[in-house]
Order: sequence, then structure tokens, then C-alpha cells
Amino acid sequence: MRRAWFWAVVVLLAVPRSSRADDDAPWLTAVDSAADKAMLAGLLDPDEAQRRKAVARWEKERLAFWDANPIKGFPPGPRDEVDPSKPQNAFEERKVRISNGLVIALQKGPARLRTSACRSIADLSPAFSNAHAALGAAIGDRTGAVRAAAIEALIHLRPFEGGKKMNAFLPQYIDRVLDADNDVRVAAIRATRSVLRDNNGELLDKARAAFVKSRVADDPRVRAEAFAAIGGIARDTPQAAELIRPGLDDTDAAVRRAAVYGYWSLLRYDQPGAERAVPRMRELLEDTTFEVRWAAARVLHAVTKSVEGLLPVCREALSEFEEHDLAEPCRLICRMGPDAVSLAPLIIAGVGKVPHARHWTTGEEPLEALYSVGAELADVRPALADRLAKADPAERWGALRAVQAIHAEPVELATLLVAYIEKEADAGLRQEARSILITRAPEDPRTLQQARLGVLNAGAPDLGAAVVTAARLGARVDGLVPKVVSVLARTTDTWERDELLGALADIGTSEAFAELIERLDSEDAAWRALAAAGSRASLQADAVLARFDKKPEEAARVLAAMATAIPKKRAAILKKLGGAFGPSAVLLARAARLTGAKPGVCVAELVEVLRAGGEELRRAAAEELAEWGPLASAALPDLRKVRDETGVFDDGGVAAAIAALRIGGEPDREKALARCLYGLRHSFPPDAQATRGLGYLGSHAAEAVPEIAEAALGWRTAYWKSHGSNDLTRAALWALGEIGAKAESALPAIRSMARNRHFTEVAIEAEKKIKASKR
Repeated sequence: MRRAWFWAVVVLLAVPRSSRADDDAPWLTAVDSAADKAMLAGLLDPDEAQRRKAVARWEKERLAFWDANPIKGFPPGPRDEVDPSKPQNAFEERKVRISNGLVIALQKGPARLRTSACRSIADLSPAFSNAHAALGAAIGDRTGAVRAAAIEALIHLRPFEGGKKMNAFLPQYIDRVLDADNDVRVAAIRATRSVLRDNNGELLDKARAAFVKSRVADDPRVRAEAFAAIGGIARDTPQAAELIRPGLDDTDAAVRRAAVYGYWSLLRYDQPGAERAVPRMRELLEDTTFEVRWAAARVLHAVTKSVEGLLPVCREALSEFEEHDLAEPCRLICRMGPDAVSLAPLIIAGVGKVPHARHWTTGEEPLEALYSVGAELADVRPALADRLAKADPAERWGALRAVQAIHAEPVELATLLVAYIEKEADAGLRQEARSILITRAPEDPRTLQQARLGVLNAGAPDLGAAVVTAARLGARVDGLVPKVVSVLARTTDTWERDELLGALADIGTSEAFAELIERLDSEDAAWRALAAAGSRASLQADAVLARFDKKPEEAARVLAAMATAIPKKRAAILKKLGGAFGPSAVLLARAARLTGAKPGVCVAELVEVLRAGGEELRRAAAEELAEWGPLASAALPDLRKVRDETGVFDDGGVAAAIAALRIGGEPDREKALARCLYGLRHSFPPDAQATRGLGYLGSHAAEAVPEIAEAALGWRTAYWKSHGSNDLTRAALWALGEIGAKAESALPAIRSMARNRHFTEVAIEAEKKIKASKR
């Protein structure tokens, strides 16, 4: 009998495991095709490496489906008529089958499969299943690994499934904060912390008590999560400072680091007693673990704004961090400003090495840090020379970018770069060096020579960059016009086109515009060039007038720009421009104003644009009316109506407020001030038009000086820079100058921006105005 049982067991074990599983596993009944069975088996594989491969295959197949079946819009009818529980395409139907199989495995499979099911549900984020209910039940699973995986999956799914539905599991999370399994405790503390802010009362008290008990857990991971969680609910936790304090002295470095960051929340919200931890955090600047020293440095600067004791840690961070992490210390150095100038040589080593990673980094953080500390060439010459001599062209490119952020006298900068150009074998790097020469040291004789060589000898691939480089030199580069026109005819780059147009306007020769006239029918850039040149193209007025009927909008811009230089053609121009609505009416008014005409019909037409135009047209009309000043007083009622009835962020409404102020004066001051202050304080970045409007208010806008100064310095912030903050910075600097003596506190910010070549002129002018108004 025993022998019979023995052979029965042997035969049973000899049957392949996969065939038994395929026959008996209830989760496989949710799928019918071989491909789905294979995919589900991979997603349930207890081997994490194999499971991750299956997830990667799923993602690849998902992307392939959408590449082959691009979305063509929502189904017809209101969106709320679409039943979100019903799949809309073949892939979503497959997603339902796979997710249903995972849910069945989570409910009926062995422990290792239940764990894999939780993780794959989170990775796939199924939207058409009862996954959240099954995961909620799995929080009470008998196996710790399943409980931890279920909690982590629920938190991952929270944004997909809806916050309120997932927050319903908060009582279960809190119950598991004191679980016997440490992995479950870590997951439960994180989950509780992530949703606790949406709750209060009894649940908050219960969670707080669980966190306090977790501070003395044997596992340092649990202790670290507990201290971080207490800091995360700082505003709702009495005596939170005392509760976190033991974490600063913990024997585990990860716990000390978590406690330091927990204090950040307390200090930020002025929690009573939190300031008493500052001396201890200063001691942690000497901690044996770098991560703790770095956390203490960040928190101390955020709270105290002091750099005392922080520079050694920042120096260490610049040396120790991997390239993709360099953005973090560079952001801190940006906030330190000139106090961190001694770090400039190390910052140079990181310029050009931080990769752009969506919204996490811009890749420009080291360059912004170098600019913020105000490094002089003498401070960084050895580090710069060392990097310019590197064999890797990418290293030399980074060094040239660093040159643009340091301060140097034109002659010494020219000496450095000319010597570099003579040795550099790479044409692109030579061109970049010439560009820096022209923008930073334009009056140096060697700069002009290098520019000539760069433009006139450039090959076809480098021609566009070479011409743009020489744009600021204008007529000083012989033979530049044909090169400019040649590149302008083929360029599709907006920045390059604008630079070329600027070059033609600076040159202003008949040769330049004669060539453009020949291109008017085929090359739209020619019209833009003539408009940019304005009065310098006056000799071409007859040719432009002759072509007006072919391209009236383009010709209108050109003629309005030419108006002041050709009074004899005034009647012909106004006749061509007259009688139009919209943009042409604005151009007509501008041309009439520039040629000294009376307001008359021009103001009436601008009022019509105010009444019937969209936001952009209202803004254009209001800005032109502002230029007429008191002569446009007939437009005041309509300007005030637009100002008072449009939304607070409407560009036309802001422009109307400024125009009413410039035309009507004192009676419109308070409303203009309120509107401009709102645009300064509630837009991010601050609204450039509203900021400039504060300048028209002069000393009456004195209360906004600190905020305007901050807006001027916003160029250092990568987000602002990507949203056209050059206009904002110029508007802020101009406004500070117009406010006058009451803007004296902004002089440090103005002087800081004067060192940036983009803003030197307007910053110097602003400082002159402030000083002059004090006399």
C-alpha cells in the first residue's frame, strides 16, 4: 500500500507544472487567447525580473497599438454620455481581460502570485476592473508581502481611480502602521501620510499615536518613515517639534536625515519649539554621513537664509553628486548668490553636464548658479583654462557656455577667447567663441577681425550661425548684406530670423533693401525685414506702395514703420492704410500718430476695435491709444469699460487700465494701480505688461518695489526664463527707474542685472533715474 502511494506521488510530480497550472488556475479562465495567457503568466511570475520584462512587453504592445490606431477625437456627443466602464477599443478590451485575470489571481492564487498580481495591477493601472476593491481586501491578507504590495498598489492607483475612492482605505492603512511585518509598516506609514491631509478628527489622532509608537521600532526604515510622517502633518500635531527631536540623534543615518527634513515642515510653518532644533542641525553639518550633512544644509538655508557653515557641504555636493544630481546643489547655490562665489570653479566643471529631465531639471542649473554667484574671470581663470583645454569637444563647449555667465572686462575676455580661437580645431566651437566675442566685447579690434573671418569665410553649414554672430556689428563687416539676405531666404529658425532682421536694420543700406524688394512676392521674411528697418527703408516706399494690393497686411506694417521718414508720401500711405478694421486700424493710427496727424478718425476706429475686438486686438488698440495720450480723451469711457468689465488676467483689460491712466491721469490712478498689482502678484511668472504699468504710476507704486525687484531677478529662475521673462525683466527694471527715489532699495537687484548683457542698458538707465530723482 505504501509502495502504491509512493508511485502515485512520483507520477503526479512528473506531470509538468505548467500544464497542471494551465488546467486548474482560475485566473487563466479570464483570458482565451494564447497571447493573453502568456502575457498574464508573465505578469504573475513570482520572479520579479521576469515580471518586469512582462510589464515592459505590455507597454511596448500598448504603444504599438496607439501608433497604429491614433486617437481621432472623442466619440460624438457630450463627453458625459460616454460610459467609462465600457472599453472604447480593442486594446482596452484586452486590458479588461488581463486586469480581471490579475484580480482573480489576487483573490485565489498562492501568496507569491498574489504579491505579483498587486504589483502588476499598479504597473498597468487598470481603469476598467474591480482592482481597488480586491486590493482593499488584500490589505488584510495573511501574508505580509501581499499586504505591503496591496497598500503600495492602492497608493499608486490613487490618481487613476479617484482620490476619494482610494482614501476610503485610510482606516485600514492606519491599522497596518503597527503591523507585525516591517515592510507592511513602511508601506502603511507612507500611505497614511499621503492621504491623511484630507481627513481630521479621530482618524488623525489615531494615526498620530501610531506614528509616535513607530519612532522606536527596531527597523530603521520604519523609524525614518515615522519621523517624516510627523513632520508631514506638522500643523496638526501638537508638540511635533519634541516628537521629532529624538530622530536627530538616532544611530541610523537614514533616520537622522528623515528627521531633518521633518523639521523643515515645522520650521516653515513656525511650529512652536521648532527653532530650538537649529543648533542641533548646525552640528549635523559635521555628521559622518554626507546625505545627513546635505539635508541639514538645505534646511538651514531655507530657514535662516544664512550661509554659515554651508559652503563646505555645497563644495562636497558639487564634487560628490553624479551629473544628473548636480541640479540640486546648483539650485541651492543660486539662492545663496554672491556669498557662494568661492564655489565658482567647481560650478564650471558642471556646466553643460546636467541632462534636461522634463520638469525636474532644465539642464541650465549650473549656468544659472555661476551667473548668480557673480563670478569674475580672475576667480575662475584656472578652472576655465583647464576645461577649454580638454580633449573632449563637449567639455570645451561647456567651458564656452560658462564664459557667458562670468564677469570680465572686454579686453581680458577678448584676450582669452582670441587665444582659444587660434588653437580650436572645431569650426562650431570657433563660431561659438566668436559669438561671445561680439556680444561681450564688441569694441575690441580683435573682435572685429574675428567676426569678419567668421562671416566671410564660413562654409555653408556654418553660414547661418556666422551671420547671426555678426548681426550686432552691422555695417562694420564689409560684404555682410548678401550673406544676410541669403540666409534669411532659407531660415526657418525664429531666433535666427529675428537676429538677421536686426542686422539688416542696423546696416540700413539701399543695397540691403534693394535685394529684399526683389523677394517681396516670394519671401515673407522680406516684409518683416522692411518693417524692422522702419525709416531706413524709406527709399523703397514707392515699391512697397506698388505691392500693397498683393499683400496688404504685410505692406501695412512696413508703411506704418516708414511713416516718419517719408512725409511727402503721407497722403498716399494713409490712403492705402485707411478704412480697415482690426490690425490694420491699429497700424493706421500708428502711422498717423508718427506723421503728426490729428487723432480724428483714428481714435474713433480704435474705439471700435476696443468694442468688438478679441483680447489681443483690445490690447493692441489700448496700447496705441495710450501713445496718443490726452489727444485720445474721447476713448476714455470705452477704456474704462474694458478695464472694469474684463477678467483680471485679460491682457486687453490691463492695457486699457494703463491707457486710461496715461490719458485720464489722477482719476484713473487707483484702479490702474489695483489692476497692475494684481497682475504682478497673482500671475506666475508676473505679468510683464502689468509690471510695466506700475512704472507709469511712478512713486505711487512704491509699495510694489520689493516685488518688482524680485521680478527683475526672476531671469535666474529657469521656469520664468522659458516663459519669455526677458520682457518681464526689462519691464521691471524700467518700472523701478520710473518709480525713482522710492525704489532705492532695489538698487542691488538692478546692479545685479546690469551684469547680464541682455539687460545692461536698461539697468544702467534705471539706476541713473533713481539717483537723479533723489537730488
